[in-house]
Amino acid sequence: MHATVSLKPATTPTTPLDTVRCNPLAGSNHCIGTSHSVINLLFRYLQSKCAANGGTLTDAELKEAQSDLVDGWQSMFDLFGDIHDRCMVASGADAPMMFAKGRMLSSLLFACSHEAAGHVFGTMAKGASYGQLDYFYDILAKLLRRHVAADAESRLTGAYVRASLAHGQTLTVEKLLREQTVKDVLRECLQPFEFAAYPETLIAALADKIKAATENLAGDAARYSNEISLAALRCFVSRFPREIRIAVGGRP
Repeated sequence: MHATVSLKPATTPTTPLDTVRCNPLAGSNHCIGTSHSVINLLFRYLQSKCAANGGTLTDAELKEAQSDLVDGWQSMFDLFGDIHDRCMVASGADAPMMFAKGRMLSSLLFACSHEAAGHVFGTMAKGASYGQLDYFYDILAKLLRRHVAADAESRLTGAYVRASLAHGQTLTVEKLLREQTVKDVLRECLQPFEFAAYPETLIAALADKIKAATENLAGDAARYSNEISLAALRCFVSRFPREIRIAVGGRP
């Protein structure tokens, strides 16, 4: 019989969409966090051995320290068990596979504006399914990178790694949003909205890109794309800046 593992967020999500921000992320942050914990453990152990041996360790003493550490690895079983449980929960079939290489900005935009997407696109956003909206947010991210944040992916990747080192397996979108670089990129994405004509320009560009992308889609993706009317895009774009400002801690 297997024990049931419960890894609920500190604050219970009020809607399915809220889980996007509250649940541990599925991604390489687990590997980064685990390696960071192991490196820190190893160096603390070596520092203690070094201090006990007058400040230096010979080759023989290093080998002995390695053997002692490996022999005592069983004492770390609970730590690695917790890491394993978090990885399994975050990598479950229903977990949104976000923040992969080349998708940092699109994932971040989705996480910060999914309420607008849920209101406007309805069925597509039911249950916070990034998979059903990923091509829409990919198009949105590409347009914003072209206009204002060309280096967003590299900057956000750096911020994601730093956050992973700090939080490891407990990294969430809320914690990622504390990174100043993330806030800066999101604020840059809002700069064009200061110009009155930009929203309509963005809507037209989104409509054109979606129409072109639909020709290469099949199944549910093609069906969902038909739900994205100009009226829906206009409604989403009108709500988008407010949600991004809220995400970075600014005024709505």
